[in-house]
Amino acid sequence: MADSIRERIVLDLVAAVQGVRKTSGYELDVQAVDRARRTKYQQHELPAVNVWEVKEKKEAGPSGLVTCYLSLLLEITVLDLRQQAALSNQAMAATIKAVLADRQRSGLAVDTEEGENTTFTGETNDPTGGVRVGIEIEYRHKEDDPYAQL
Repeated sequence: MADSIRERIVLDLVAAVQGVRKTSGYELDVQAVDRARRTKYQQHELPAVNVWEVKEKKEAGPSGLVTCYLSLLLEITVLDLRQQAALSNQAMAATIKAVLADRQRSGLAVDTEEGENTTFTGETNDPTGGVRVGIEIEYRHKEDDPYAQL
């Protein structure tokens, strides 16, 4: 069976983040991109982006469709003992640029927007840190079929 519209949208976003490479014109290479990873990243995997599906709000309409508002959290983790804030900002900017390059997620979404962000640091003796960026995606599917757009 084919993937739902929501799953296809998330896969499109993940593919966009996986494209953050120096060879594509970015200042850094994202080494790992995961969805809801629960294990700690190893140093050779950093910078890394973990994609969390946080919540989804739905409302009826337009006619025959359901409008969905999917909230994602991109947890961008970096390793740098001296300039963690600067590296976090660099990784965040590259990731946001990649995600917003196609706001319609290959024609599957109405819009993709950047939301709030917060920084984080690792626990004692953990040299990792980074930033968590909210992403909001509006999309639609048929009322009775989350696999179909129209």
